Amino acid sequence: MRLVSMDFPREGEEISGSTYTFRVTTHPAAAQVELSVNQSPWRPCVPDEGCWWCGWTGLATGRHRARARMRTKDGHVLTTLPRAFRVITPTS
Repeated sequence: MRLVSMDFPREGEEISGSTYTFRVTTHPAAAQVELSVNQSPWRPCVPDEGCWWCGWTGLATGRHRARARMRTKDGHVLTTLPRAFRVITPTS
């Protein structure tokens, strides 16, 4: 297992709408996990069900990049590579 990895969205995934919940998996040593979209300020993720979750609103239609980072209890920081995804506008 990688020490920190973004599970969702998958690389190149198209998501529908401006709200999305990201899922990150980490090594059990993770004390804190944060997420950034398009190099925005880091937002905290919440642990639940063995993963970390971060709800995001206000995603504009188009291409985006997200990164996750974890901080271990002893202060080490590990960051994922950027994950590309695309937001599409749902049609009625």
